[in-house]
Amino acid sequence: VDKEITELMDEMKLCSPKKEKSSSKKNKSSKELKEKKKRLAQLRASKERKHNVHHDLQSFDMDLYRSMASGILCLLIALRCEGKVKCANLSFGNDETRYAQRVNPLSGIRPEVLHYEVFERISDASKYKAGELLANAETKFANIKHKTSTFLKASFSNRKPSLVEAHHKKKLLALTRVALSNTLAIQSFKASKDVGKLRFECPANSCFPVVSAE
Repeated sequence: VDKEITELMDEMKLCSPKKEKSSSKKNKSSKELKEKKKRLAQLRASKERKHNVHHDLQSFDMDLYRSMASGILCLLIALRCEGKVKCANLSFGNDETRYAQRVNPLSGIRPEVLHYEVFERISDASKYKAGELLANAETKFANIKHKTSTFLKASFSNRKPSLVEAHHKKKLLALTRVALSNTLAIQSFKASKDVGKLRFECPANSCFPVVSAE
């Protein structure tokens, strides 16, 4: 699109300043110029629509990722409250030192990273109830499945996706599989207190784990 817009603008520059000798040539040139302007407006509108669609897709994806991250965080804290996830008891250093080592490389970016006291306060699992956290995680995962299903039906029910769209569709389906698998895990945890050893894997999405019992 950008290339065609540039070519049209160059052609319009060549057409505009010419003074035609005959009225017929002048009318023809004027008509061609109008057609080029119309085509240029159409191309610019098309480019703007594509930009808006791309921006909307990015916002949609970020909303799903936020829901997934929030759901998994609730699930992990709930498992920690229930004593199903044990934290490492390392003999060297302490949590504050390890936190500083991890976030110091990010100190120059914005927004600023959390101070350790704030991080400790919001990550303290003792003030949460496992049942409420699991219910919240289920809600987040159900929201992902619903939004993804609605989007895919609206986008590709009557047409075949392009190569880029097919890649995006594949990512959304992988995210849905993670949400579904973790929902099944939550239902299993609710049904049985003794779930055995937990396993964390990332078969569908490298960023978000699937929790299961061995």
